[in-house]
Amino acid sequence: MKKIKEKELIKILKRFENRNVTVHIEGSISGQVIIGKLKSEYNIVNGKIQLEDKVSKNTIEIEQYMAYMLLANENHTELQIKLDNEENISIKI
Repeated sequence: MKKIKEKELIKILKRFENRNVTVHIEGSISGQVIIGKLKSEYNIVNGKIQLEDKVSKNTIEIEQYMAYMLLANENHTELQIKLDNEENISIKI
């Protein structure tokens, strides 16, 4: 895993579009969610990442401004977001 910046984050989220992804949340709140057809949006102004399942319309919103580290693997099939409140979010194709 290597550190990435906002530009790479946007590219990776676009690569995840319309794919099945697994979102794993670990910390004081833990869980795993499988998103059937991902629609993602990154709002640069307010720093929010929104992950929506096109099929079920369920959404996950991540306050990216709380992230102290963004990591991705070499082939960009996994994204890790480490938040200040000790939550770790992993998004995998």
